[in-house]
Amino acid sequence: MALTRPAGRRDPPSWDARPDYGPRVRAAIAALPLLLALGCPEAPPLSLTVDPATLDADGLARARVIARARDPIEGAVVSFIATGGALSSSSAVLVDGEATVELIAPLERELGRHAERRIELSASIALTESERLDAATTLVAVPPTTGAPLIFLDADPPAAVAGAGGSVRLHLLTRRIAEGTVLTVEAPGFDVDSEAVVQADTSATAALTVPATPGDATVTVSEPASGASASVVVRFVAAGEPLFDLTGTFAQVGPARVKLVSGALAPNPQCAVAPSVILATFVQTGLDVQASYQTCDVTFPPVTSIVGTITNRATEAFYAAIPVVEQRFTLPSGELLAEYAPPPSIVVVGAALGDAESEALPTEADDPRVEDTDQDGRPGVTVENSLGGLQNIVFRNVGKAGGRVLSSNRIVGDQVGDLLATTETSVFGMAGAFLPDTSALGSVVELVRIDGAYGAFDADADADGTLTCAEVKDAAAAVAELVAPDTPFDCGEER
Repeated sequence: MALTRPAGRRDPPSWDARPDYGPRVRAAIAALPLLLALGCPEAPPLSLTVDPATLDADGLARARVIARARDPIEGAVVSFIATGGALSSSSAVLVDGEATVELIAPLERELGRHAERRIELSASIALTESERLDAATTLVAVPPTTGAPLIFLDADPPAAVAGAGGSVRLHLLTRRIAEGTVLTVEAPGFDVDSEAVVQADTSATAALTVPATPGDATVTVSEPASGASASVVVRFVAAGEPLFDLTGTFAQVGPARVKLVSGALAPNPQCAVAPSVILATFVQTGLDVQASYQTCDVTFPPVTSIVGTITNRATEAFYAAIPVVEQRFTLPSGELLAEYAPPPSIVVVGAALGDAESEALPTEADDPRVEDTDQDGRPGVTVENSLGGLQNIVFRNVGKAGGRVLSSNRIVGDQVGDLLATTETSVFGMAGAFLPDTSALGSVVELVRIDGAYGAFDADADADGTLTCAEVKDAAAAVAELVAPDTPFDCGEER
Protein backbone atom coordinates (compact mmCIF):
# COMPACT_ATOMS: atom_id res chain seq x y z
CA MET A 1 0.00 0.00 0.00
CA ALA A 2 1.38 3.39 -0.95
CA LEU A 3 0.39 6.98 -0.40
CA THR A 4 -0.59 8.05 -3.91
CA ARG A 5 -1.90 11.14 -5.61
CA PRO A 6 -5.68 11.17 -6.24
CA ALA A 7 -7.01 11.86 -9.69
CA GLY A 8 -7.24 15.56 -10.44
CA ARG A 9 -4.60 16.63 -7.91
CA ARG A 10 -2.51 19.50 -9.25
CA ASP A 11 1.24 19.12 -9.83
CA PRO A 12 3.49 20.19 -6.95
CA PRO A 13 4.32 23.88 -6.68
CA SER A 14 7.82 25.14 -7.36
CA TRP A 15 10.52 24.25 -4.82
CA ASP A 16 10.54 27.74 -3.31
CA ALA A 17 6.83 27.51 -2.62
CA ARG A 18 7.00 24.18 -0.78
CA PRO A 19 6.26 24.09 2.95
CA ASP A 20 8.95 24.48 5.59
CA TYR A 21 9.67 20.99 6.92
CA GLY A 22 12.04 22.16 9.63
CA PRO A 23 15.75 22.67 10.22
CA ARG A 24 16.72 19.00 9.79
CA VAL A 25 15.28 18.80 6.30
CA ARG A 26 16.67 22.23 5.31
CA ALA A 27 20.10 21.16 6.51
CA ALA A 28 19.90 17.92 4.54
CA ILE A 29 18.87 19.80 1.40
CA ALA A 30 21.64 22.36 1.82
CA ALA A 31 24.23 19.59 2.22
CA LEU A 32 23.20 17.66 -0.89
CA PRO A 33 25.31 19.58 -3.47
CA LEU A 34 28.46 19.22 -1.36
CA LEU A 35 27.86 15.57 -0.63
CA LEU A 36 27.20 14.81 -4.26
CA ALA A 37 30.31 16.73 -5.30
CA LEU A 38 32.47 14.80 -2.84
CA GLY A 39 30.90 11.49 -3.85
CA CYS A 40 30.66 10.65 -0.13
CA PRO A 41 27.05 10.54 1.09
CA GLU A 42 26.46 11.33 4.75
CA ALA A 43 25.78 8.44 7.10
CA PRO A 44 22.06 7.88 7.74
CA PRO A 45 20.61 9.51 10.88
CA LEU A 46 19.68 6.05 12.19
CA SER A 47 21.18 2.70 11.20
CA LEU A 48 20.35 -0.87 12.21
CA THR A 49 22.62 -3.92 12.32
CA VAL A 50 22.14 -7.51 13.45
CA ASP A 51 24.85 -9.92 14.65
CA PRO A 52 24.93 -12.68 13.63
CA ALA A 53 23.00 -12.19 10.40
CA THR A 54 22.01 -15.89 10.28
CA LEU A 55 20.37 -17.89 13.09
CA ASP A 56 19.41 -21.52 13.55
CA ALA A 57 15.61 -21.71 13.78
CA ASP A 58 15.61 -23.56 17.08
CA GLY A 59 13.70 -21.07 19.24
CA LEU A 60 16.83 -20.60 21.36
CA ALA A 61 19.57 -18.91 19.31
CA ARG A 62 19.89 -15.15 19.75
CA ALA A 63 21.18 -12.23 17.71
CA ARG A 64 22.08 -8.71 18.90
CA VAL A 65 20.04 -6.01 17.16
CA ILE A 66 21.79 -2.65 17.42
CA ALA A 67 20.35 0.74 16.46
CA ARG A 68 22.93 3.54 16.08
CA ALA A 69 22.10 7.25 15.94
CA ARG A 70 24.41 9.49 13.93
CA ASP A 71 23.62 12.60 15.98
CA PRO A 72 23.68 12.79 19.80
CA ILE A 73 20.14 12.19 21.11
CA GLU A 74 20.94 10.53 24.40
CA GLY A 75 17.96 9.08 26.24
CA ALA A 76 15.79 8.80 23.13
CA VAL A 77 13.63 5.67 23.00
CA VAL A 78 14.13 3.38 20.02
CA SER A 79 11.17 1.17 19.02
CA PHE A 80 11.93 -2.20 17.39
CA ILE A 81 9.75 -4.46 15.21
CA ALA A 82 10.53 -7.94 13.77
CA THR A 83 8.50 -10.02 11.29
CA GLY A 84 9.63 -13.29 12.87
CA GLY A 85 11.19 -14.73 16.00
CA ALA A 86 10.73 -12.81 19.25
CA LEU A 87 12.36 -9.59 20.44
CA SER A 88 13.67 -9.48 23.99
CA SER A 89 12.11 -6.00 24.20
CA SER A 90 10.11 -3.83 21.84
CA SER A 91 12.08 -0.72 22.85
CA ALA A 92 15.42 0.41 24.27
CA VAL A 93 17.01 3.71 25.28
CA LEU A 94 19.95 5.23 23.38
CA VAL A 95 23.16 5.19 25.45
CA ASP A 96 26.32 6.56 23.84
CA GLY A 97 24.43 6.64 20.56
CA GLU A 98 23.38 2.96 20.63
CA ALA A 99 20.32 0.95 21.67
CA THR A 100 20.44 -2.85 21.76
CA VAL A 101 17.87 -5.64 22.01
CA GLU A 102 18.04 -9.35 21.21
CA LEU A 103 16.11 -11.35 18.63
CA ILE A 104 15.28 -14.89 19.70
CA ALA A 105 15.20 -17.27 16.73
CA PRO A 106 11.85 -18.58 15.44
CA LEU A 107 10.89 -22.24 15.76
CA GLU A 108 11.75 -24.54 12.89
CA ARG A 109 8.09 -25.18 12.12
CA GLU A 110 7.91 -21.57 10.93
CA LEU A 111 10.33 -22.46 8.12
CA GLY A 112 8.29 -25.44 6.93
CA ARG A 113 10.02 -27.02 3.95
CA HIS A 114 11.90 -23.81 3.15
CA ALA A 115 15.69 -23.81 3.29
CA GLU A 116 15.59 -20.39 4.95
CA ARG A 117 13.30 -17.60 6.09
CA ARG A 118 14.10 -13.89 5.88
CA ILE A 119 13.10 -11.83 8.92
CA GLU A 120 12.70 -8.08 8.44
CA LEU A 121 13.80 -5.88 11.36
CA SER A 122 13.03 -2.19 11.77
CA ALA A 123 13.81 0.51 14.31
CA SER A 124 12.39 3.99 14.76
CA ILE A 125 12.81 7.05 16.98
CA ALA A 126 9.98 9.57 17.37
CA LEU A 127 11.83 12.89 17.65
CA THR A 128 8.68 15.01 17.76
CA GLU A 129 5.05 14.58 16.78
CA SER A 130 6.06 15.57 13.26
CA GLU A 131 9.48 13.91 12.82
CA ARG A 132 10.71 10.33 13.07
CA LEU A 133 13.89 8.43 12.19
CA ASP A 134 13.70 4.94 10.69
CA ALA A 135 16.11 2.14 9.82
CA ALA A 136 15.79 -1.47 8.69
CA THR A 137 17.83 -4.63 8.13
CA THR A 138 17.34 -8.36 7.51
CA LEU A 139 18.20 -11.58 9.33
CA VAL A 140 18.02 -15.10 7.86
CA ALA A 141 16.74 -18.09 9.87
CA VAL A 142 17.85 -21.55 8.69
CA PRO A 143 17.04 -25.12 9.79
CA PRO A 144 19.31 -26.23 12.67
CA THR A 145 21.70 -29.11 12.05
CA THR A 146 21.01 -30.56 15.49
CA GLY A 147 17.83 -31.12 17.44
CA ALA A 148 14.74 -33.29 17.30
CA PRO A 149 13.92 -35.02 13.98
CA LEU A 150 11.13 -33.58 11.83
CA ILE A 151 8.88 -35.04 9.12
CA PHE A 152 6.90 -33.13 6.46
CA LEU A 153 4.13 -34.96 4.60
CA ASP A 154 2.17 -34.17 1.42
CA ALA A 155 -0.36 -36.15 -0.64
CA ASP A 156 -0.50 -36.10 -4.46
CA PRO A 157 -3.29 -35.65 -5.33
CA PRO A 158 -4.76 -34.34 -2.06
CA ALA A 159 -8.20 -35.69 -3.03
CA ALA A 160 -9.71 -38.24 -5.40
CA VAL A 161 -13.02 -39.77 -6.46
CA ALA A 162 -13.85 -42.86 -4.43
CA GLY A 163 -14.12 -46.01 -6.54
CA ALA A 164 -11.99 -44.55 -9.34
CA GLY A 165 -9.12 -46.93 -8.63
CA GLY A 166 -5.42 -46.14 -8.43
CA SER A 167 -3.55 -44.64 -5.51
CA VAL A 168 -2.43 -41.41 -3.92
CA ARG A 169 1.32 -40.86 -3.59
CA LEU A 170 2.58 -39.76 -0.19
CA HIS A 171 5.70 -37.57 -0.35
CA LEU A 172 7.85 -37.12 2.76
CA LEU A 173 10.73 -34.80 3.56
CA THR A 174 12.73 -35.41 6.73
CA ARG A 175 15.26 -33.46 8.76
CA ARG A 176 17.85 -35.05 11.03
CA ILE A 177 16.68 -38.59 10.28
CA ALA A 178 19.37 -40.95 8.98
CA GLU A 179 19.32 -42.49 5.51
CA GLY A 180 17.79 -45.95 5.59
CA THR A 181 15.55 -45.26 8.58
CA VAL A 182 12.22 -47.07 8.30
CA LEU A 183 9.20 -44.83 8.97
CA THR A 184 5.82 -46.22 10.04
CA VAL A 185 2.82 -45.25 7.88
CA GLU A 186 -0.74 -45.56 9.22
CA ALA A 187 -4.21 -44.69 7.87
CA PRO A 188 -6.89 -46.38 9.99
CA GLY A 189 -9.64 -47.87 7.83
CA PHE A 190 -7.68 -47.44 4.59
CA ASP A 191 -5.17 -49.50 2.58
CA VAL A 192 -1.74 -47.83 2.80
CA ASP A 193 1.90 -48.89 2.64
CA SER A 194 2.92 -49.68 6.19
CA GLU A 195 6.49 -48.45 5.82
CA ALA A 196 8.56 -45.81 4.03
CA VAL A 197 12.37 -45.69 3.87
CA VAL A 198 14.37 -42.45 4.11
CA GLN A 199 16.58 -41.94 1.06
CA ALA A 200 19.94 -40.16 0.72
CA ASP A 201 18.19 -36.90 -0.22
CA THR A 202 16.17 -37.10 3.06
CA SER A 203 12.94 -37.93 1.16
CA ALA A 204 10.66 -40.96 1.36
CA THR A 205 7.49 -42.13 -0.39
CA ALA A 206 4.47 -44.35 0.23
CA ALA A 207 1.12 -45.04 -1.43
CA LEU A 208 -2.51 -44.85 -0.25
CA THR A 209 -5.01 -46.92 -2.23
CA VAL A 210 -8.14 -45.07 -3.41
CA PRO A 211 -11.08 -46.69 -1.53
CA ALA A 212 -14.37 -47.83 -3.03
CA THR A 213 -16.49 -45.58 -0.79
CA PRO A 214 -16.17 -41.88 0.13
CA GLY A 215 -14.34 -40.85 3.29
CA ASP A 216 -11.49 -38.79 4.67
CA ALA A 217 -8.24 -40.69 5.30
CA THR A 218 -5.99 -39.35 8.06
CA VAL A 219 -2.49 -40.54 7.19
CA THR A 220 0.19 -40.41 9.89
CA VAL A 221 3.88 -41.07 9.30
CA SER A 222 6.18 -41.49 12.32
CA GLU A 223 9.69 -42.49 13.31
CA PRO A 224 9.31 -44.96 16.19
CA ALA A 225 12.72 -44.18 17.77
CA SER A 226 12.17 -40.45 18.27
CA GLY A 227 8.39 -40.16 18.08
CA ALA A 228 8.62 -37.57 15.29
CA SER A 229 5.45 -37.62 13.17
CA ALA A 230 3.40 -35.78 10.57
CA SER A 231 -0.17 -36.14 9.34
CA VAL A 232 -2.21 -35.24 6.29
CA VAL A 233 -5.91 -35.67 5.45
CA VAL A 234 -6.74 -37.08 2.01
CA ARG A 235 -10.34 -36.65 0.82
CA PHE A 236 -12.18 -39.31 -1.17
CA VAL A 237 -15.50 -38.02 -2.51
CA ALA A 238 -18.46 -39.39 -4.42
CA ALA A 239 -18.50 -38.90 -8.18
CA GLY A 240 -19.74 -35.42 -9.06
CA GLU A 241 -18.86 -33.91 -5.66
CA PRO A 242 -16.18 -31.18 -5.37
CA LEU A 243 -12.73 -32.55 -4.63
CA PHE A 244 -12.10 -29.73 -2.16
CA ASP A 245 -13.87 -28.02 0.69
CA LEU A 246 -12.87 -24.40 1.31
CA THR A 247 -15.13 -23.88 4.32
CA GLY A 248 -12.92 -22.43 7.06
CA THR A 249 -10.31 -19.74 7.68
CA PHE A 250 -7.33 -18.85 5.50
CA ALA A 251 -4.44 -16.41 5.58
CA GLN A 252 -4.20 -14.49 2.30
CA VAL A 253 -0.64 -13.29 1.71
CA GLY A 254 -0.09 -10.92 -1.19
CA PRO A 255 3.18 -9.11 -1.99
CA ALA A 256 1.56 -6.34 -4.04
CA ARG A 257 3.90 -4.32 -6.26
CA VAL A 258 3.67 -0.64 -7.15
CA LYS A 259 5.47 1.89 -9.37
CA LEU A 260 5.88 5.45 -8.09
CA VAL A 261 6.64 8.47 -10.28
CA SER A 262 7.49 12.01 -9.09
CA GLY A 263 10.11 14.64 -9.76
CA ALA A 264 10.84 14.66 -6.01
CA LEU A 265 11.95 11.00 -6.04
CA ALA A 266 15.56 9.92 -6.35
CA PRO A 267 15.68 7.80 -8.44
CA ASN A 268 12.55 8.46 -10.46
CA PRO A 269 10.61 6.24 -11.02
CA GLN A 270 10.80 3.78 -8.12
CA CYS A 271 9.22 0.35 -7.71
CA ALA A 272 8.47 -1.34 -4.40
CA VAL A 273 6.79 -4.36 -2.84
CA ALA A 274 3.90 -3.69 -0.44
CA PRO A 275 2.96 -6.97 1.31
CA SER A 276 -0.47 -7.45 2.84
CA VAL A 277 -2.05 -10.08 5.08
CA ILE A 278 -5.80 -10.71 4.97
CA LEU A 279 -7.94 -13.02 7.10
CA ALA A 280 -10.20 -14.82 4.61
CA THR A 281 -13.19 -16.86 5.78
CA PHE A 282 -15.13 -19.10 3.38
CA VAL A 283 -18.36 -21.08 3.51
CA GLN A 284 -18.59 -23.43 0.52
CA THR A 285 -21.92 -24.97 -0.50
CA GLY A 286 -21.49 -27.09 -3.60
CA LEU A 287 -19.61 -24.72 -5.90
CA ASP A 288 -21.02 -21.56 -4.31
CA VAL A 289 -18.77 -19.64 -1.93
CA GLN A 290 -19.66 -16.98 0.64
CA ALA A 291 -16.42 -15.12 1.39
CA SER A 292 -15.35 -12.56 3.98
CA TYR A 293 -12.04 -10.67 3.78
CA GLN A 294 -10.63 -8.72 6.75
CA THR A 295 -7.45 -6.66 6.24
CA CYS A 296 -4.97 -7.43 9.02
CA ASP A 297 -1.77 -5.83 7.76
CA VAL A 298 -0.72 -3.59 4.89
CA THR A 299 2.65 -2.05 4.10
CA PHE A 300 3.38 1.46 2.90
CA PRO A 301 6.51 1.04 0.74
CA PRO A 302 9.31 3.44 1.71
CA VAL A 303 9.94 6.30 -0.72
CA THR A 304 13.44 7.65 -1.32
CA SER A 305 13.22 11.35 -2.08
CA ILE A 306 15.74 14.16 -2.51
CA VAL A 307 15.54 14.72 1.26
CA GLY A 308 16.04 11.07 2.22
CA THR A 309 13.91 8.00 2.84
CA ILE A 310 10.31 8.68 3.84
CA THR A 311 8.19 6.00 5.48
CA ASN A 312 4.53 5.78 6.43
CA ARG A 313 2.99 3.56 9.07
CA ALA A 314 -0.65 2.64 9.60
CA THR A 315 -2.07 2.78 13.12
CA GLU A 316 -4.14 0.03 14.73
CA ALA A 317 -7.13 2.37 14.46
CA PHE A 318 -6.49 2.56 10.72
CA TYR A 319 -6.77 -1.22 10.38
CA ALA A 320 -9.90 -1.29 12.53
CA ALA A 321 -11.46 1.30 10.22
CA ILE A 322 -10.99 -0.77 7.06
CA PRO A 323 -14.35 -2.37 6.23
CA VAL A 324 -14.65 -6.16 5.94
CA VAL A 325 -15.35 -7.12 2.31
CA GLU A 326 -18.21 -9.58 1.83
CA GLN A 327 -18.53 -11.43 -1.49
CA ARG A 328 -20.43 -14.28 -3.12
CA PHE A 329 -19.13 -16.15 -6.16
CA THR A 330 -19.36 -19.53 -7.86
CA LEU A 331 -16.39 -21.75 -8.70
CA PRO A 332 -16.39 -23.04 -12.30
CA SER A 333 -15.82 -26.68 -11.27
CA GLY A 334 -15.12 -28.96 -8.36
CA GLU A 335 -11.92 -30.33 -9.86
CA LEU A 336 -8.49 -29.66 -8.40
CA LEU A 337 -6.90 -26.61 -10.07
CA ALA A 338 -10.34 -25.03 -10.48
CA GLU A 339 -10.10 -21.29 -11.12
CA TYR A 340 -10.49 -19.08 -8.04
CA ALA A 341 -11.67 -15.69 -9.27
CA PRO A 342 -13.71 -13.65 -6.75
CA PRO A 343 -14.96 -10.23 -7.87
CA PRO A 344 -12.58 -7.28 -7.42
CA SER A 345 -12.77 -5.79 -3.93
CA ILE A 346 -13.18 -2.05 -3.41
CA VAL A 347 -12.26 -0.48 -0.10
CA VAL A 348 -12.58 3.22 0.77
CA VAL A 349 -11.46 4.47 4.19
CA GLY A 350 -11.97 8.00 5.47
CA ALA A 351 -14.89 9.07 3.27
CA ALA A 352 -18.37 8.05 2.14
CA LEU A 353 -18.51 8.04 -1.67
CA GLY A 354 -21.52 7.61 -3.92
CA ASP A 355 -19.39 5.61 -6.38
CA ALA A 356 -16.73 3.81 -4.35
CA GLU A 357 -14.76 2.68 -7.41
CA SER A 358 -14.44 5.80 -9.55
CA GLU A 359 -15.63 8.92 -7.70
CA ALA A 360 -12.82 11.41 -7.09
CA LEU A 361 -11.47 11.33 -3.54
CA PRO A 362 -11.93 14.41 -1.33
CA THR A 363 -8.83 16.62 -1.23
CA GLU A 364 -9.86 18.91 1.63
CA ALA A 365 -10.75 18.06 5.22
CA ASP A 366 -13.96 20.11 5.13
CA ASP A 367 -15.41 18.12 2.20
CA PRO A 368 -18.81 16.82 3.46
CA ARG A 369 -17.93 13.32 2.22
CA VAL A 370 -15.01 13.07 4.68
CA GLU A 371 -15.61 10.86 7.74
CA ASP A 372 -13.58 10.28 10.90
CA THR A 373 -13.52 6.56 10.17
CA ASP A 374 -10.90 5.65 12.77
CA GLN A 375 -12.71 7.79 15.40
CA ASP A 376 -9.61 9.65 16.61
CA GLY A 377 -11.14 13.13 16.37
CA ARG A 378 -9.32 13.95 13.12
CA PRO A 379 -10.84 13.98 9.61
CA GLY A 380 -10.46 10.86 7.49
CA VAL A 381 -8.00 8.29 8.85
CA THR A 382 -4.59 8.93 10.36
CA VAL A 383 -1.20 7.54 9.33
CA GLU A 384 2.25 8.25 10.75
CA ASN A 385 4.67 9.86 8.29
CA SER A 386 8.40 9.95 9.12
CA LEU A 387 8.73 13.46 7.66
CA GLY A 388 5.37 15.11 8.25
CA GLY A 389 4.25 13.33 11.43
CA LEU A 390 0.56 12.47 11.71
CA GLN A 391 -1.23 12.88 8.40
CA ASN A 392 -4.95 12.68 7.69
CA ILE A 393 -5.91 10.89 4.53
CA VAL A 394 -8.65 9.24 2.51
CA PHE A 395 -7.55 5.91 1.10
CA ARG A 396 -8.94 3.71 -1.67
CA ASN A 397 -7.81 0.26 -2.79
CA VAL A 398 -9.21 -1.71 -5.71
CA GLY A 399 -7.79 -5.22 -5.56
CA LYS A 400 -8.06 -8.35 -7.68
CA ALA A 401 -6.74 -11.66 -6.35
CA GLY A 402 -7.12 -14.92 -8.25
CA GLY A 403 -5.51 -18.29 -8.73
CA ARG A 404 -6.18 -22.01 -8.68
CA VAL A 405 -7.56 -24.28 -5.93
CA LEU A 406 -4.81 -26.82 -5.21
CA SER A 407 -6.62 -28.51 -2.33
CA SER A 408 -8.95 -27.89 0.62
CA ASN A 409 -5.98 -26.20 2.29
CA ARG A 410 -4.36 -24.03 -0.37
CA ILE A 411 -5.20 -21.62 -3.17
CA VAL A 412 -2.28 -20.30 -5.20
CA GLY A 413 -2.06 -17.48 -7.73
CA ASP A 414 1.53 -17.97 -8.89
CA GLN A 415 1.24 -16.19 -12.23
CA VAL A 416 2.38 -12.57 -12.30
CA GLY A 417 -0.87 -10.62 -12.51
CA ASP A 418 -2.91 -12.99 -10.33
CA LEU A 419 -2.67 -10.17 -7.77
CA LEU A 420 -3.25 -6.59 -8.87
CA ALA A 421 -3.83 -3.83 -6.31
CA THR A 422 -4.50 -0.23 -7.36
CA THR A 423 -4.19 2.26 -4.53
CA GLU A 424 -5.06 5.95 -4.34
CA THR A 425 -4.57 8.35 -1.44
CA SER A 426 -5.58 11.91 -0.73
CA VAL A 427 -3.60 13.73 1.99
CA PHE A 428 -5.26 16.83 3.40
CA GLY A 429 -3.21 20.03 3.38
CA MET A 430 -0.14 21.07 1.41
CA ALA A 431 1.52 17.66 1.79
CA GLY A 432 -1.00 16.24 -0.67
CA ALA A 433 0.65 18.14 -3.52
CA PHE A 434 3.83 16.06 -3.16
CA LEU A 435 2.34 12.59 -3.48
CA PRO A 436 3.85 10.45 -6.24
CA ASP A 437 1.69 9.10 -9.04
CA THR A 438 1.33 5.35 -8.44
CA SER A 439 0.41 2.49 -10.75
CA ALA A 440 -0.07 -1.20 -9.95
CA LEU A 441 2.30 -3.90 -11.13
CA GLY A 442 1.18 -7.52 -11.41
CA SER A 443 2.17 -9.85 -8.57
CA VAL A 444 1.29 -13.20 -7.00
CA VAL A 445 -0.94 -14.28 -4.12
CA GLU A 446 -1.47 -17.29 -1.86
CA LEU A 447 -4.26 -18.38 0.50
CA VAL A 448 -3.38 -21.03 3.11
CA ARG A 449 -5.75 -22.70 5.58
CA ILE A 450 -4.81 -21.91 9.19
CA ASP A 451 -7.73 -23.34 11.21
CA GLY A 452 -6.35 -26.86 11.67
CA ALA A 453 -8.94 -28.59 9.45
CA TYR A 454 -7.82 -31.25 6.95
CA GLY A 455 -4.46 -31.52 8.69
CA ALA A 456 -3.60 -27.85 8.15
CA PHE A 457 -1.62 -25.65 10.53
CA ASP A 458 -3.74 -24.32 13.42
CA ALA A 459 -2.96 -20.65 14.14
CA ASP A 460 -5.35 -20.42 17.11
CA ALA A 461 -2.50 -19.89 19.60
CA ASP A 462 -4.74 -19.28 22.62
CA ALA A 463 -7.17 -22.08 21.67
CA ASP A 464 -10.21 -19.85 22.15
CA GLY A 465 -11.85 -20.97 18.91
CA THR A 466 -11.45 -17.58 17.21
CA LEU A 467 -8.65 -16.52 14.88
CA THR A 468 -7.58 -12.92 15.34
CA CYS A 469 -5.55 -10.68 13.04
CA ALA A 470 -2.61 -10.97 15.44
CA GLU A 471 -2.69 -14.77 15.14
CA VAL A 472 -3.10 -14.59 11.37
CA LYS A 473 -0.08 -12.27 11.01
CA ASP A 474 2.03 -14.57 13.21
CA ALA A 475 1.07 -17.58 11.08
CA ALA A 476 1.30 -15.95 7.65
CA ALA A 477 5.09 -15.92 7.44
CA ALA A 478 5.24 -19.56 8.52
CA VAL A 479 2.76 -20.96 6.02
CA ALA A 480 3.25 -18.79 2.92
CA GLU A 481 5.52 -20.17 0.21
CA LEU A 482 5.25 -17.71 -2.69
CA VAL A 483 8.00 -15.18 -3.37
CA ALA A 484 7.29 -11.78 -4.93
CA PRO A 485 8.50 -11.33 -8.52
CA ASP A 486 11.82 -9.56 -8.97
CA THR A 487 11.18 -5.85 -8.43
CA PRO A 488 14.21 -3.62 -9.15
CA PHE A 489 14.15 -0.50 -6.97
CA ASP A 490 14.52 1.75 -10.03
CA CYS A 491 12.02 -0.40 -11.99
CA GLY A 492 14.86 -1.65 -14.17
CA GLU A 493 14.51 1.23 -16.59
CA GLU A 494 17.23 3.21 -18.38
CA ARG A 495 17.98 6.44 -16.58
